[in-house]
Amino acid sequence: MKAFLQRHRLVLFFLFAFLLSWYPWIIALTRGRTSGPNPLGPLVAGIIVTAIVSGRSGLREFFSRLVRWRVSVKWYAIVFGMPVLICLVAVVITLCFVHDSHVSALSIEKLRDVPERFLFILLFIGLGEEPGWRGFALPQLQTKHSPLIASGILAPI
Repeated sequence: MKAFLQRHRLVLFFLFAFLLSWYPWIIALTRGRTSGPNPLGPLVAGIIVTAIVSGRSGLREFFSRLVRWRVSVKWYAIVFGMPVLICLVAVVITLCFVHDSHVSALSIEKLRDVPERFLFILLFIGLGEEPGWRGFALPQLQTKHSPLIASGILAPI
């Protein structure tokens, strides 16, 4: 059984990733409501499949890639600071070119949401989806395909 799972680990990952990502939406639809996907689904799928196929050593490698510094601190500061800078520039442009009557919707409360949204996107989307898709699925695809082809396969999925 383990040999079968090792050969089909990518298919198993995709099944788990979609199941774990979309179950809130399916449950909500059965109750007549709407919901979005669970952004932690791909990460949990990657952890499950890695644990099944590679055990503790595979999990250690998987998690070590999450915290491995590959570039200098300057680039991390740029990457994390750029969204904040872009938001601030957008606010300044809005305040410069929009009449005062239209700016009333731009309130301090909405500006206070920016750090919360940034943290949500970083923690749940950046650290929830990306380690699954790019940390598990992409390296698996690159064992058989070039990085460009592997990215082309993964992108629509």
